[in-house]
Amino acid sequence: MSFLLGSSLYFYSLSSFSYRAAILSYVTLLLVFIVNKRTPITNIKSIILFIFLNILILFSLFISKEIYIVHYVKYFGVAIYSFLFFSLSFFSSNEKIESSIKIYIYIHCFLVAVQVLMYFSTGYYLDINNIVREVESHTAYGGKDISQFYMSIRPTGSFSEPSFLAMSLFPAVFYLGHKRNITYRPVLLGILTIFLTLSVAGIGVVSVWIFFYIFAYGTISKKSRILMVVFISILFLASSGFLIQRIFESQDYDAIGYRLQIIENIIDRDTFHLLFGNGLFLDEFYGNGILESPASSIRDSGFILHLLFSAGILGLLLSSTLLFLLIRDVRLFVSFSIGLSFKFGILLSVFWLYIAFMLLLVRYKKIGE
Repeated sequence: MSFLLGSSLYFYSLSSFSYRAAILSYVTLLLVFIVNKRTPITNIKSIILFIFLNILILFSLFISKEIYIVHYVKYFGVAIYSFLFFSLSFFSSNEKIESSIKIYIYIHCFLVAVQVLMYFSTGYYLDINNIVREVESHTAYGGKDISQFYMSIRPTGSFSEPSFLAMSLFPAVFYLGHKRNITYRPVLLGILTIFLTLSVAGIGVVSVWIFFYIFAYGTISKKSRILMVVFISILFLASSGFLIQRIFESQDYDAIGYRLQIIENIIDRDTFHLLFGNGLFLDEFYGNGILESPASSIRDSGFILHLLFSAGILGLLLSSTLLFLLIRDVRLFVSFSIGLSFKFGILLSVFWLYIAFMLLLVRYKKIGE
């Protein structure tokens, strides 16, 4: 079951970009239920969360300048999987769930290792992204910023961008780090792979999360803390040259400029849109907000700014309050919130995977597993 479920999670992480992957994720998840001779069940907290999100999203449909029914259907498709996955925790053992999450990490990391080894041995970049997708897209493994760096590529795994790979690995790293320990080998492998992507957001988020974990939790020894700090410092120093260039002197992407534009978009809105936002389903074809910002720029600003732009101040406060009531643990809430600096969105399957893993941690903590 563990390999089947781990494979299902892998397909699910790709499902926002591929219909085939979405179908495979549901088929393999259905097989898990069939093998276990069970039907999906859930609890009242997850039902309340799902109802609240649907009310918020339905309201968002009507304050958008266009009603994106297709986006709502896509949202429902990616969201429902995470709740079905969460329902597995009511009849599957913690060990089986944990093993499937480890397999999920191993699959992503294995494909990255294949890409890196193949590129440096043959000069050919294995573009898994365009094997997965039905429609060809640009895979951002190169660029002017990376061309002079000793790595010369930024592995993307099964995705179009390194940041998507980092964002897909982090929920599993987050879960195993809290369930087991931050020095657990699959966690370290996931962290190493995130650094290997040279994603500014990935490296920034995972570094902040690690240091918060080290100083907020007393689950690791003093020696392990020192080793983790040394480990992360070495990785950070090794990638610092590229990171500085990417942030301040990028020839490919103006990270600071785009985020400042989103902040200006948020501040300069009228009172109604400041409170309720511009709608959770962004316009992919035209601009969004008063500055007509492209949807990709809003997503790239991170989930918190994205939510503030899309759902307004009230949406951000309501979402934060509900999450805190579900988690009921200040340290875990802060740890989870650090991960929201990634460019998550409600149409991305890995966002719902992050939610599901958080709910799993809360459930296992409650029942003492």
